[in-house]
Amino acid sequence: MKHFLKTWGKSTWILFILFLIIYPFIDVSRRQLVAHPNTSIFRGASYGKSFTNNIENPKIYLKHQTNLLSFASPHQKQLITSQYIKNYNIIPDRNKANIKAIKSPHAINETNSKLATVKNNDSIPPKILHISQKSSNELIIHFSKPMDSTFSIIPDYYRLNGKRPKELSWGKKAHQIRLKMTSTIKPHTENLLEVNKLIDQWGNKIKTSQYYFILSSKTQNNFKDIIINEVMAAPKRDNPLPYAEYIELFNPSDRPFELGGFILANKSREAILPSYSIAPNEYLVLVHEDDEALFDQVDNILGLSSWPRFVNGEDKVLLMDAEGKPLDSLSYSSSSYGSSSKANEGYSLEVVNPFYTCDQTALLRASESPLLGTPGKVNSVFDPTPDQTKPKLLKALVNGPNSILLEFDEGLSPNLENAIWQFTPTMEIKNVDFSPNSHNRIVISFEESLKEKIAYQITVGGIRDCSENLIDETNNQASFQIPSIAEKGDIILNEVLFNPRSGTPKFVEIHNHSSKFIDLSGWKLANFHNETVSNRKSFIKETDIIAPFDYRVITQDIGTLFQEYPKGKKENWIEISTLPSYPIAEGSVILLNPDESLIERFDYSDKFHHEMIQNTKGVSLERFSPEHETNKPENWHSASASHGYATPGYKNSQSYEHNQFGIGLDVKPKIFLPEATGEQPFTTISYQLEEPGFVGTIRIYGTNGLLIKSLCENEVWGISGFYTWNGTNQAGNKVRPGYYIVLAEMLNLNGSLMQIKKTVVVGSKF
Repeated sequence: MKHFLKTWGKSTWILFILFLIIYPFIDVSRRQLVAHPNTSIFRGASYGKSFTNNIENPKIYLKHQTNLLSFASPHQKQLITSQYIKNYNIIPDRNKANIKAIKSPHAINETNSKLATVKNNDSIPPKILHISQKSSNELIIHFSKPMDSTFSIIPDYYRLNGKRPKELSWGKKAHQIRLKMTSTIKPHTENLLEVNKLIDQWGNKIKTSQYYFILSSKTQNNFKDIIINEVMAAPKRDNPLPYAEYIELFNPSDRPFELGGFILANKSREAILPSYSIAPNEYLVLVHEDDEALFDQVDNILGLSSWPRFVNGEDKVLLMDAEGKPLDSLSYSSSSYGSSSKANEGYSLEVVNPFYTCDQTALLRASESPLLGTPGKVNSVFDPTPDQTKPKLLKALVNGPNSILLEFDEGLSPNLENAIWQFTPTMEIKNVDFSPNSHNRIVISFEESLKEKIAYQITVGGIRDCSENLIDETNNQASFQIPSIAEKGDIILNEVLFNPRSGTPKFVEIHNHSSKFIDLSGWKLANFHNETVSNRKSFIKETDIIAPFDYRVITQDIGTLFQEYPKGKKENWIEISTLPSYPIAEGSVILLNPDESLIERFDYSDKFHHEMIQNTKGVSLERFSPEHETNKPENWHSASASHGYATPGYKNSQSYEHNQFGIGLDVKPKIFLPEATGEQPFTTISYQLEEPGFVGTIRIYGTNGLLIKSLCENEVWGISGFYTWNGTNQAGNKVRPGYYIVLAEMLNLNGSLMQIKKTVVVGSKF
């Protein structure tokens, strides 16, 4: 032993000690097979011609890496199995309808956005789902997951019918590999693909090494060849149907379709379909493969190794072929169910008529089946009645310096030859076409550029939907503008309700106090906490052009707010999930433009309300003058009672105007007939004041001095307002024809009382 130790040199001993130190770390790192393009040990590897650079590059370049790559130990045996991928025409039994009430641990109610293929650093091995023919000597291999960027395109790891491929390259998707042979690959005969050492992006090695397949003739796929017929996006426990998401497909054509390699997606995630031939008039229910056994009472079920995980409240369902060409799509939201109860009780959404060739989004209905869904069967809401609803123009948006985007409420006929486009002011059209991958959006480009501070209007005619219904002439106009850049003082805080009545939401109103058209997308509300701007909330993401001197109201519940303030202009309201925190006693409201170079701040307090208002719940604070400083308490006053104590979406009851003429009371008409037909059966009593802060009372008296009716008692008045009298007394009975006295009393905070008298005549027809 001593002789053995002496024979080792000093450098040998140092290397041996270093090996003992780092070996545990090497052992751990060997298990991490890294294949993502950004982390792989091999960078820029290419075998044969690449789809991206189209050059020969047989070398592998080594760059710095943080994870080591390991291969199977020599003693580890490779288990070789065979898997057949074939096409079958399955004829369903339409009479099977009973679904068992089964629960699944895999039902998902997700709202986050992650790739559906696999989680990062997962341990699920990849598999081949389908093999399709690209050309006479080329195949597309569709894997279940994105594959390693280097080892997946090494020709030595593949054999097709015993022969080495000429070259391998990437397909259009990360889960697709393009394999090219030197000779023709025959369809309709059995082929064998052998793979070895393939790993996915997370280092998981493929299990099956041999794949038998039969190539079918390549067919052209068109939009609506396969229909998304039913969507279960929000299953619920203890319902008759399994607690699992599902998508039902329907083949309305007279020929079968091979679905292998097709893509099921939502707004942010994708899943790959394995080989399956859907027969004419066949229903096919897609589920996650872990939930497949739960649907044993359904005829045709296809389990997917990954699942897009559809969002409950709002999402999009998209079916694409292996090339990424859309075949059908549906967009849904909570309103698609028809009621909030159905949206939250686990109902599926069903297509009314799968033979309708346009977008079915507007025709989605909550299932009427006792099971709350009809997977694998005719939809409970099926209605073959022809569509008779006319298409409507929803909006026109500026799409560029010289183009606009028109959005309609349903899919349109692709024939635009008879379309009529009228513009005010006149614009010379350069081109008209559908927006890519859309049937209800049209892009119009002009010869000249659009100009700022001009309100353009378009009138559309001659447009038809897929059922040949002509556009609704009452909904065929829209305005559009090119937005200007906002400057300080253009967009201001204008009204705040921070202490609402119980059950009513708070709101913040902003006002465009300029002659510009300004885009509000990206603008934010915030508050002030710990000496800094905090709790930012973007209230609009899409383009929203606010017109000159117009208003926008930001709130959490438009429906409830409108019930409380029905005079408000709901078309100017924006609903967001949460507002920044605005306490009921005092706080700060902050308005920010997208880059936060413009800041509007209002430090409010409940003490800013009129002193004579004992209960300020439900009373908003209104800005008195847009020209004066925002953060001055004297520039804010309580909304007047005659306007319902708030003016969301329209001009403030407390607003300063330079053309004010002083205190006055006006009665129009001075003679009115309560029972007149076709004439105004009431009179309007209007007031105009120099400044806010008056408490007003208006009473109607007879010529004998007796009180007839009190129209208002001690109400806080704004600069102007009005009341109406329909010729009835306090009990609601009609008064006799004759002269009556209108007496207005106004009490100011300094204690001075002013009275104004007017006369009005109640007439009668003989």
